[in-house]
Amino acid sequence: MYILAIILALIAGFSVAIQATFNNQLSHNVGTIWTILTSHLVGAIFAFLIIILTPNSFNYMGESIVGKFKEAPLYSFFGGVMGVIMVGSVLYAFKRISVAQVLAMVTLGH
Repeated sequence: MYILAIILALIAGFSVAIQATFNNQLSHNVGTIWTILTSHLVGAIFAFLIIILTPNSFNYMGESIVGKFKEAPLYSFFGGVMGVIMVGSVLYAFKRISVAQVLAMVTLGH
């Protein structure tokens, strides 16, 4: 499990750079706001497919996922807002500074 965690963390790191590149290209065609929306909609569809294809995904720790959502604090639902801020900020920066500088600043911000 340790090796899998390392591999998945590396994949996550590569994904940040790849996502930024793909989103930057799309923003040249449809603009920043539509790119933000498209990125999140496609991600939501992909996440939904993973949920549908994963056995027992509607239960967590032996309980219905609906009940677990009700128990979560309100602020915990704002991760999506942070995603919109991140994608929009990266797209804005890409148009003004180099890819290397953007990725360095994203890494520094972590």
